[in-house]
Amino acid sequence: MKQYICPQCGAKSFIPAPSCPDCGETVAINDYRTEEVACPPMPPEVNCMALTSDLGKELNVRVMPFPTDVGENMLRQISDYSRQAERIQFRLIWRDRKCFIQAIPGTRNATALNGKIITDEAEIHQGDSISICGRKTGQQGMTIIAIYKL
Repeated sequence: MKQYICPQCGAKSFIPAPSCPDCGETVAINDYRTEEVACPPMPPEVNCMALTSDLGKELNVRVMPFPTDVGENMLRQISDYSRQAERIQFRLIWRDRKCFIQAIPGTRNATALNGKIITDEAEIHQGDSISICGRKTGQQGMTIIAIYKL
């Protein structure tokens, strides 16, 4: 996984933000230093998945017996780019402590898993990136990192 390091304060995050979540300084994406780090190990038992985006905050999605709809309102907690998402952009479904992402047909922007647009359902693995991207251009916008947690 790539980790971004703020040139001002040295804070580390998995998403390059327009301003550092720690020191608040404005940082151009190209000014971040990067380093490759090992993906956090999968916990022996999974209770939730943390979604992290450009604000450096986590949205914990707990293991539930029913699907969780994710859209603009929920994503607003972790990203300044949540307006790129629909009211319901994608659905998270838990099966046997594994989480699957399901695309919602008809959204103006597509949902991608690790840069590949999903049209149906796909399993989310530790450290995967979920992004909202243009349907025609494929250009990625808001990006979220998924980390399974105990």
